Amino acid sequence: MGFVHSAGFCLENSLPFRGHDESEKPLNKGIYFSVLKLISENNPDIGKYTLGNAKKNNKLTAPSIQKEIIDCFAKEVTKMICEEIKDDVFGLLVDESSDVSMMEQMVVVVRYVDKLGVVKESLIGIAHVKNTVASTLKEVVVSLLANNKLSIDQVRGQGYDGASNMRGEFNGLKVLILRDNSSAHYIHCFAHQLQLVIVAVEKKHSGVKDFYEYLSMVVNTVSDSCKRKEAMLDAKKERVEQEILQVYNMILDMQIQELGDRFNELSTSLIENMSGLNPCDSFSKFDISNVVAFSEMYPNDFNKEERGCISGDLTVFVENVKEDDSFKKLDGICDLARVMVETGRHNTFPLVYRILKLALVLPVATVTVERCFSKMKLIKTDLRNRMGDEYLNNALICAVEKETFYKVKEEDVMTRFQAFKNRRLDYYVCV
Repeated sequence: MGFVHSAGFCLENSLPFRGHDESEKPLNKGIYFSVLKLISENNPDIGKYTLGNAKKNNKLTAPSIQKEIIDCFAKEVTKMICEEIKDDVFGLLVDESSDVSMMEQMVVVVRYVDKLGVVKESLIGIAHVKNTVASTLKEVVVSLLANNKLSIDQVRGQGYDGASNMRGEFNGLKVLILRDNSSAHYIHCFAHQLQLVIVAVEKKHSGVKDFYEYLSMVVNTVSDSCKRKEAMLDAKKERVEQEILQVYNMILDMQIQELGDRFNELSTSLIENMSGLNPCDSFSKFDISNVVAFSEMYPNDFNKEERGCISGDLTVFVENVKEDDSFKKLDGICDLARVMVETGRHNTFPLVYRILKLALVLPVATVTVERCFSKMKLIKTDLRNRMGDEYLNNALICAVEKETFYKVKEEDVMTRFQAFKNRRLDYYVCV
């Protein structure tokens, strides 16, 4: 298993595999080669089959072999993620950005509830797109989902930034997906919304712009000097805080009003109805009428008979869990889903749990997508700017989905590698 150990180490730490010279004699052979050598020297059972002791057609150090191993790891990771979803619903988060080679890359992330009732957002792929036309983006999304045995029909929420090709009212990606699936409700990323709100308020009120500029100057001036920072903390902290909070309260009111103007009717209804699931303060804010209205926004997820039972099931559910100490100190609907699974209530009240999952898969921010792009910059660098799209996709999946990557069994990687194509030897025996 030496070659699997070596590849896993490089993928886990987002490290380059190859050096300047991959032959055995040079000193700088690359990290994959070096780790494989270290493992071989410290484990005789592996060492007798690797590097100098391996047959010429079985050294497992060729660049093509390294890429096949990376591909096997990535496919095992995405397989584990998609097996959690199976035929269940999920939310879709998409964004595009250029890499160091100025190639447009599109990230696709799915938001779902796992078997333990925990909400997760997982990367299932990154793809190079020749243009950012909405129809092209949709084709890539559909292809990525299909490759992972998922479908647009399972999508129950879309989360993008405010670019016209993503959220355009006529031909944006949002609309193209809604034409195929009317239950794939779109919510504009809250982080982008807030940024746009701040810009809009600054344009309407010149004093707000001055406030942010002065605040930035104060922060930069104080941060540049340890002495100024200590002086601020010792003598002027209270006064500065008081002055800033007085002005900011006024600005906050402007931002709230602007934010309210930017939400469309559908988004407002989704959020308002979804709030009816709030379990805080012993379900004092739990609103059955709002929850029923929320379920009605998903006409294809409940049949006629189930719709007739929803209100009654919600009433019985609330009365049932109020007497259970496990449900008394919940912080939100994420906690509610987790505790329902822990106590088996997801089986007792399947309709309630289904509604809860529909609320949880709605993506409200594209933070995970941005993190994927940040990690991409660490993998595809100036020194690795010739990296192919498939290599980038596989390396990025392993780097981003660390939690799932650690669960991958090396035996499964070897089995997939053995089946990748006709091999001359059985690697279970040789390595």
